[in-house]
Amino acid sequence: MKMKQIYYWSPFVSKVATATAVINSAYSLNRYSNNEFVASIIDVMNEWKDFKKDILKKKILLLRINKYPFFNVFYNFCFIKSRLK
Repeated sequence: MKMKQIYYWSPFVSKVATATAVINSAYSLNRYSNNEFVASIIDVMNEWKDFKKDILKKKILLLRINKYPFFNVFYNFCFIKSRLK
């Protein structure tokens, strides 16, 4: 039987509980699905860099779409600039 790929895409601009929930969900799916599913997290704008250690420790594949730090020039804490990001 072929394993099915599950991709999580959860962009965020500040540290929120959603990131931990996505990591734990992907980890649980990989661990308890009896090799029926493989979960990966899609990193679009380098938002997962602060969680990379935990993601690698839990053996979750992190797919980086944009390797350029273009989005890092925007501020996260200003209301309007965070929305532009």
